[in-house]
Amino acid sequence: MPTAVVPDEIETQALTADIQAQLARIPTRVGDLETCRLAKESLPILKRAEDRVTGFFKPLKDAAHKAHKLLCDKETEQLRPIKALRAVLSTEVYTFEQAQERQRRERERLAQQEERRRLETVALAEAASLAATAPALAEQILEQAIAAPAPVLTLPTTTISVAGVSTTANWTWRFLGCPAGVEWDKLPDEDRQRVMTLIPREYLRPDDRAITKVVKALKSSTKIPGVEPYDAGSVRVRA
Repeated sequence: MPTAVVPDEIETQALTADIQAQLARIPTRVGDLETCRLAKESLPILKRAEDRVTGFFKPLKDAAHKAHKLLCDKETEQLRPIKALRAVLSTEVYTFEQAQERQRRERERLAQQEERRRLETVALAEAASLAATAPALAEQILEQAIAAPAPVLTLPTTTISVAGVSTTANWTWRFLGCPAGVEWDKLPDEDRQRVMTLIPREYLRPDDRAITKVVKALKSSTKIPGVEPYDAGSVRVRA
């Protein structure tokens, strides 16, 4: 098992003290030619300090990264069959229970229809028995039978309860006519062109990388509606 990678405390404190001493002698504002000169002269000093800190921590980071990668690989190896089987069983359970629920609702609908027919038959028989002696009452019975709401019947669910396990809807999406789980960049060109003609404008977003590529090439001559090129500036420093 890899051991923790920890920098030497004495070396770290010495590095910190030295860097802080250098920073204390460097101006933080440029207001005239002299402070501009000092600032520009300080930039290589800062670059060397940056390289020194980076160099100090690089072997420690490399060792830590190697240990982290080894642990992650071992973890992934152990988790792979567990997650795969859990995903399969979760899908099987959800699919089965959804099918059972659809069947239950269909049986429930048929039972409600049957109960309504039974009630209507009873009402018709009652109205028929009163038609000769009390026609107004017979007509009222028929009207009530016709206007009566559908009977409510609830059949028991077949869902199996297990502690710690629950089923819930998990709505997601895919591009119309495309396989689920396929990212936009990996769709065939013909699928992307077709989908682009369907998706509303509010669900589209600019291609940042394409815009940046054009601006880097054309600079102030960039002519893209809705895009304003500008020079953010950059000072290069060699140690």
